[in-house]
Amino acid sequence: SWNRYDGTRSPWTNPPAQVRYCSTSGLSNPYSAFSLAWTATAVAGLCFAQILVGGHVTGIGAGLVYPTFPLMDGALIPAIGTEREAFHVAHRLLAYLLAGGAAYLVVAALRHRRTMLAAGAWGHGQRWLLALPLATGLLVVVQIVLGVANLYNGTSFLTVIPHLAVASWIWATLVLHVLLAHGQAASRSAAAPTPSPTPRQEAPA
Repeated sequence: SWNRYDGTRSPWTNPPAQVRYCSTSGLSNPYSAFSLAWTATAVAGLCFAQILVGGHVTGIGAGLVYPTFPLMDGALIPAIGTEREAFHVAHRLLAYLLAGGAAYLVVAALRHRRTMLAAGAWGHGQRWLLALPLATGLLVVVQIVLGVANLYNGTSFLTVIPHLAVASWIWATLVLHVLLAHGQAASRSAAAPTPSPTPRQEAPA
């Protein structure tokens, strides 16, 4: 077709094969893979912050400062006057953020799976891209249940030890997912063909 503004033929009317391949192939377009990888990185950062805060909560004995759930002293964010109160509240709020981040990671993994399926690039070796986020989401739910149980049983070792163990499992699962997702995104970026635009052609006189 012709460019109505200067009478020249648009070079992208019939894009070269490399361009069509880039726009339709999940293998050659790494955007979805990078998006998933960086989402996992952000959630892993939240998890790391939660582990640090949770460790300090245990160290200063702040686990039972507010022994009710979901409200603390009748409020979602109570008045804070001491270090113990501040770290307990921070630990609760980070738990909510981590739960939301884990849920978003599952959604991002499902979207990535849909993109790969549409490109015919989803296979047995790609299942971890969805399996690891699903495992993370399940572990976060278990972790929250154990945290609430800690409040109502006086931080018994029967729930404290599993609480600490599950925290390490969440961290390990996220780190593994981050490494694998970034590795896949980098490999897809390296394999993506570079489009070569067709030179402009002058309209016949």
